[in-house]
Order: sequence, then C-alpha cells, then structure tokens
Amino acid sequence: IQQGDNMQHTISVALVAFVLLCGQSDAGCSRQTHVSRPVPSNPGIASTLTSPIASRFFTKQKPFAIIPKMPNPGYSYDLSSCPHQQSGLQDWHKASTWPSGKVPTSGSVTITNKVLISACSLSGGSVFDTITIQAGGELVFADAPISMSIKMMKVYGRLSIGAETCRYDNTIKITFVQETQSGTRTNGIEVRGSGTLDMHGRLFFPTWSRLAAPVEIGDTVIAIEDKVNWEVGQEIVLVTSVWRDEEDPQNEVHTIKGTKAASGGRTFIQLDAPTKFAHYAGVDYQTEVGLLSRTLQVRGSDASETSKMGGHIKIIGSKATGRFEGVNGYRMGQLNRLGFYPFHLHLLEDGSNSYVRDCSCKHSYWRCVTVHGTNNTHVERNVAFDVTGHTYYLEDGVEMDNYIQYNLGAYVHTVGKPAEGGVQDGEMILEITSGTTDPTKLLMKPDDRAASVFYFPNPYNTIVGNAASGGWTGFGFPIFKHPTGAYKQLVDYPLPRVNTKKFDGNTAHSTGYQWDSGSCVYSGGELTYQGDKLLYNSGRNDRDTRDNIYDTGEAWMVWSNLKVWMCNRGANTWGRRLNIEHYEAYDFNRGAVLFGESSIREALIVGHSGNPNLGKGIAYARENTGFRLYDTIVKTILYKITFRHFYPTGTERCIGGTVHSDVFKPWWITSSASLEFEYVDPSVILEVDWIETGSARMFNMIDWDGTLTQQSTKQAKIVGSNLQWWRYGDDCYQHLGWGSWICPHTAGRSVVGMYIEVPEGAARTYRADFRTTGGVLSAANKN
Repeated sequence: IQQGDNMQHTISVALVAFVLLCGQSDAGCSRQTHVSRPVPSNPGIASTLTSPIASRFFTKQKPFAIIPKMPNPGYSYDLSSCPHQQSGLQDWHKASTWPSGKVPTSGSVTITNKVLISACSLSGGSVFDTITIQAGGELVFADAPISMSIKMMKVYGRLSIGAETCRYDNTIKITFVQETQSGTRTNGIEVRGSGTLDMHGRLFFPTWSRLAAPVEIGDTVIAIEDKVNWEVGQEIVLVTSVWRDEEDPQNEVHTIKGTKAASGGRTFIQLDAPTKFAHYAGVDYQTEVGLLSRTLQVRGSDASETSKMGGHIKIIGSKATGRFEGVNGYRMGQLNRLGFYPFHLHLLEDGSNSYVRDCSCKHSYWRCVTVHGTNNTHVERNVAFDVTGHTYYLEDGVEMDNYIQYNLGAYVHTVGKPAEGGVQDGEMILEITSGTTDPTKLLMKPDDRAASVFYFPNPYNTIVGNAASGGWTGFGFPIFKHPTGAYKQLVDYPLPRVNTKKFDGNTAHSTGYQWDSGSCVYSGGELTYQGDKLLYNSGRNDRDTRDNIYDTGEAWMVWSNLKVWMCNRGANTWGRRLNIEHYEAYDFNRGAVLFGESSIREALIVGHSGNPNLGKGIAYARENTGFRLYDTIVKTILYKITFRHFYPTGTERCIGGTVHSDVFKPWWITSSASLEFEYVDPSVILEVDWIETGSARMFNMIDWDGTLTQQSTKQAKIVGSNLQWWRYGDDCYQHLGWGSWICPHTAGRSVVGMYIEVPEGAARTYRADFRTTGGVLSAANKN
C-alpha cells in the first residue's frame, strides 16, 4: 500500500509477461475444451415491484387473425458431437503446431491442419491480417471465453464454433478490425469453395415475445407473455408503440437485472433503469420485446462508426455451407458495398444445408440477413434492431421456397431520404454508384430509399409468424419485371406472375408514414433497369399472378391471419388479384386499400384501439377510413367484416367512396355481406362525398344481405350515390347522411358498367347541371 504506483507497475509487468508467455508457448496454458460458464445469479424481483404490473394483466379479445406462437425448436446436447472433442486437434498455443516453430500472434496465418483455440491461446491486443483455412484444414474454437481480432478470414476448409447438438455456453467474440486500404475485400469472414462455417451459440428461447401488461413511464419491471430462459446481464429491446418510429423514436434498450415467473406462463423482467416511454399492450394488440444478447458475437470495430464499414460474413457458392445459431452481430454490414452484409447466403442455389437461426443484429450499417440466389434455406427466430436498408432481404428475385419464419425486425431506416412522390405515381429513383467515396452519399440499391423490414420480390416463399416495426413499410412485395443483379440475363422470367406460397400469421406496425400511400404491408413499387443502372419507382405497379408463371390461368395472392396497427394504410395492393383472409387492422388512416379483383374476408377493422399514446408530441392527423372503395377496374368483396369504434368526428367512416375524379369512374362492382358494426355511430357507416364529379354520380355497391344498410330483412340492396337516377322506384329511399339512394335488388334491377371509348382528339363534352338532369356521362380525350 505504501509503495502505491510502484506496486501497481510491478503487477502490470507481471500480467503482461504472463500474457506473452501464454501466447508464445504452452507453458502456463493448458488445453481447455470447455469452461464451465457460471450462470449469472438472479436476485429475483420483490413482490412489491411485480404486484403493480400483475394488476395490469388482461385477457385478449377473441382474435380474427390467428398469430402463431414461436415453436420451440428443442435441443439435445451431445458431447461427442462437439468439434473440440474430436481427435487430432493441435493447440494454437503450441509451437509444434506451426511449421515455423513459432506461435503466431499477428500478421497472416495459414491453417492446413486441425487447430484448436483454447481460452489462453491468443495474446491480448493481437490483430491478425488474414487467416486462411485451406481445404482439409479446420480451425476449432473451444467452448471457453475467447476474443479474437482480425481483418479477414477466408475459409476453404472448416471453421467450427460449436455444432447443432453442441451449442456453446461461453462468450466468444470476433472483432473485425477495419482495413485502411479502400476497396480491399477485408473486414469479415468469407467461406468459399467447399468451405463450411458452423457457429452455434447457446439457445435462448423464445428470442422475442410480447408485453403481457402495458408499460408506463418510469417502470422498472415489465411482464412478457412467455416463459423464457433469458439471463441477468443480457440486453433486450422494448419496441416502440407510437406510429412515427423515425420522427419520434421510442424504442428502448435495457439490461436485465432480474427475472421471475408470473402466472399464466408469463415472466416478469426487472430492468436496469426506469423506462423513458410508455409501451402499449392491451386486449387488441401488444408491443414486442426482443432479446439482443447471444453468447457468440461478431462485431465491427469502433472505427466503423465513422466509416460505416462494419464486419460481414458471406457464404459463397453452391458447394459452401453456413450454419448460424445464437450469434449476435453488432456494427455489422458495410453501407452501399454490394455483398457486404452481416449474414449473407450468396448464390448457394440449394441452401437446404445452410440457415440463420436464433441470431440477432443490432446497429447494422446495411441489412441483417440476405438470401441471394439461394433456395430452400431457413431464416428463423432472429431479432434485428436499428438496421439501415432492407433488413430481411431476398436480393435478385429468383429466391424461392425459403422459410422466413418467426423473425422480429424493428427500427429500420431508409438509405438516404425516404421515397416520396405522388399518391399513386410515387418517386423515380436511380442508383448512385460513383462520384464519391462517402458511402452515405451512394445509393447502390435505389429501392433502399423505401426500406422494408421484410423484402420479397419473389413471393413464392413460406413467410410465417414474423413481426415488423418501423421501416418505410413492414412487408414489401415489390414488382421486378425480371430478375436483377447476377440473374439479370433472365429476361424471359416473368416475375410479376409469381404468386405467394404462404404468407400467414404476420404482424406489422409503426410504419407507412413517410409517403402518402405508405402502408404496413405493400404490394407495389417496381425495380427495373434504365440502361445498365437500376431504377426504382415507389408507386403504383401491379402484380399479374398466375397459377403457373407460363400459363394463362389467373390466380389470387393470399395474405392470411394478418394483423396491423398504427399504419398510414394497413394492407395496400395496386392489384391485380389479392384475397386477405382473417385480418385485423387498428389505428390507421385507411384500414386497407385494394385495387384489381380483391377481397377481405373475416376481418376486424377498428378505428380506435385502447392505445392512449399513438403519437405523443407528433401530429397524428388521421383520415380514419375503415375501407375506401375505388373506381376504375376495381372489383371488391367485403365479407364477414366487423367494424368497431368509429365515431362522428368529421374525419371518420367505416366505408368511404372515392369520388374525386371526373374521368375515372366505377367500372365494376363492390359487394358486401355479413357486415357487423360495434360501437359505431350509424351516421359514419358509409360516406359518399357529394361533389360535382362523374365518380360521385356513378358511385355504387351491392349490399347482398342488408347488413350494410342495417335492414331487418336480408333482402339485397343496391346502394348508389345521392343522384336521383339511382332512385329506381318508389321502394327506394334516400339516406342523406350517407349521401346515397338505397333500392331493393330485385329481378330486373341490376347495375352494369358501360365502357365508352372516345376517339383520340375528341373534345371534352359539356357537363350539364347534374342536379336537374337524369345523368350525364363525361368523356375526355387522352389529355
């Protein structure tokens, strides 16, 4: 104590000497294939803290959309399968392992044999330039606390950090140190040839859940729906429950201080600090909570915060294999550098032996999981938070038969300014690939200005149980005229004809506000080429789905068990054919927008949920229309829909007509049956604005069973506009509040569409006073 600094200096020298000794020979460093990881102590949570939370528990309402629970993958530990248990391993820290007779502590390393890294094999502060694992060679990490810093690793043989039945308990961290030379292929791991990468961290299940009780500002304990094995010291994210995620960010990252089982299979979680924001959970919908921590960690260096050049892992080619479980990526991805993503399955063709499961991405500079030129792979139970660009990304449009299931994505950012433009036209955006070395000023993929949490240019995949929060849209189904990138030559591949394989049990919220037609789920936008450059139009483009892409049989996309909330528009398609089955929508501007021949069947559309904080501090002006009927080339069926909580505020209606145009008019018919209205003022069931346009005069729909028009009899009704020509007889009546005439649909009465083609150049006709005439059809030339 009296020696003070001198004693501290002596101890420091001794520690440095030990580290150097350990790194240079096997003296003082014994092989440790497995280190028992002490489970973090859990102090529990006092009942005085849990009781107030338990008093907020609720019983969910009867669902219209069935959202599946994440299935437990199960896990059985088999010591004999652990890669560090195999025979023939040579210790990294032994000089005899290396042809030079010296243990490498930096520089480039080539591995041709089977080498084991133990807890004390690496010297502190060492940075390796390139580690190359040759074909026939293998680098094995022990299940022990290990940290490695590298610029690049090339795998032609095997890199083994655990196995499917030997998931590692200990923290293993690989840091990618940024290479100063621009344009070099560094800062990551690339698996080529017949190489194999296995990374299998501890199984934490489920990887994300939902709140079981609302969270108030200042809470230090939350409750989630599921029983979990999350641990003290791990990071979690409480996802936002306001609409404008980017403008009013209310996602919160906390560290777990304690956990405790709660009634009904729930779990209490004590946080390291009081919550800064409220997070909603109620009978109608519940906000997500995601686990960010994993035992295996790959991350970019501190310098990547400035350069946006984080780490990347890329599995390349049809003979390569990559299996990821329980891996956390932090500061990964390289902004606007094609192919440099956190987890990237690249041109595997058949990816059935590769997967990304139970992993997480936090603060990624570009994407989280990319599936490129790969079919039959699994992307499941992952969590992505604070990601720039499309997050779960199918790249070129040829990717089919993949399983994208039970993933969570939240707080997703566009690359550059969000795509805007006209309400239907959208914005035309051209790629920017040169002219600057600043990655933030490039735009390698112009559709990243409309970044989706989930992005499916080819919908023929199994997409089940995912949750999206934030982004330009939650789920994007863009139209590619034909494949792009590596498959650009497939110009005869009619991608717009490809139908959904399975899109079921997904949820989306807090998105769609960055464009007038933005939505939680969006089928639209188009990516094509202008010369050799990619060109993206964010607006109205339709998908002509078929039974078989080379046949003429029309087919309908199906979105089933879909639940959305806090959207500009809930589900939005520009056509041509879509059926939405078992649908729930809450807190929107428009509950759904369907063009073409489409339907909504068995749905709940709610104008106001129980969420008291939709956008505190942010203007939340809402049109609040449950469903808006459209005009030209539209056929819609509304069947077994319950509208709930619509009030006479002047901006709300359950069903509204589109009446703004004097050119575009209802060609075809909208039909409804089995509608119900709960906590709805009768005056806002239907609204047809009475203005001097052709579409207002020609508005019509058929109420097949009287449930729209609130009739005691089940006789079908024709609902027309307020114009007298819709008064077919004395048995009709006028509903001034709705702006409609309502007539029985009887024999001899029907609504037909008449399409009149006017010769090009014909002058626009004079429109008479519609109030005193039986009806005037307006015609116009192409201008």
